[in-house]
Amino acid sequence: MEVVLFRHRFRMETSEAQRKFMEDYKLPYKPISPAEFEMVKDKLGQVARSLNQPLPNADSLYYKVPFEEVSELVAGRKVFLQKGQAYVPTSQLSSLVIGQFRTRLSKALVLTNRKWMATIAEREKDRLTPIVETLRMRYLGPDYSQLREEHHLKYGGRQQLGLFLKGVGLKLDDAIAFWRSEFSQKVGMERFDKEYAYNVRHNYGKEGKRADYTPYSCAKIILSTPGVGDHHGCPYRHFSEENLKAALTTLHVNARTIDEVMDKVRNHHYQLACGITFEALHGCPCDTGINHPNQYYEQSQKVLQAKGNVSAHGSPPMTLVNANRPARGSLTSP
Repeated sequence: MEVVLFRHRFRMETSEAQRKFMEDYKLPYKPISPAEFEMVKDKLGQVARSLNQPLPNADSLYYKVPFEEVSELVAGRKVFLQKGQAYVPTSQLSSLVIGQFRTRLSKALVLTNRKWMATIAEREKDRLTPIVETLRMRYLGPDYSQLREEHHLKYGGRQQLGLFLKGVGLKLDDAIAFWRSEFSQKVGMERFDKEYAYNVRHNYGKEGKRADYTPYSCAKIILSTPGVGDHHGCPYRHFSEENLKAALTTLHVNARTIDEVMDKVRNHHYQLACGITFEALHGCPCDTGINHPNQYYEQSQKVLQAKGNVSAHGSPPMTLVNANRPARGSLTSP
């Protein structure tokens, strides 16, 4: 709800007020230069015409940003793309700023929740606590689960896991070897090479339009709708309570922490639930919150390397990020 409200209020502001907001909060976006605008003016005009919008002119402002930061605009064909960069007009600035707002809100929620639980809730149990419990914020947070040793995944699962592995550094040749070793046990080597290897190469930009695809963000995963037979999604969002509790138990999360996690899940605080799990498994605070599965992995690596539990290129102990999932709505340890 906070994101929806922010989007509405931002769109109601004038262009000048929106630019000032971005400056005041030091958002890392700058308008393109007049020279660059002239170079892409025709392409920008084509996009504007397709959307029945006024054609850009010398007074128009566009912001050039990595396309993954405005995925909803890219999906809706509302921006011009060139070399992995999206040209965002001021009329679409809200989509760009929303990502920054969500990240900052994510961190603030983590810090506020920790302070509330540690010092304020008990002190204010007769005054503020009932109000806060009634007005709990709805906020979609992160984390996802992936593969089980079934030697096969549907497309959604292959995409989510494959791009995650790409994000943590798995090279194309190793990715093909990994998927082939699993799938060949069920469909055979020849069928894998004919039907599945193309998709792996495509994700690495070696086939089709040769786009360099990035790992799925937490928001994208949480908003996904895995169907029957799918094995992907977010454990906090898509698992039943029973199966999520079972998964946390296999990770040796204590009962008190599991209760805290489940409380967040029931109130749709998926990000906070993930952050609580991270802290329980790593024994340290996660002040930044979790906004991306690959961010979870990287932070886990840093903590474990500092403790001497993994090498620079090792893997962290199994977490809900890399846990294997046998079927929709259930999870057991491998």
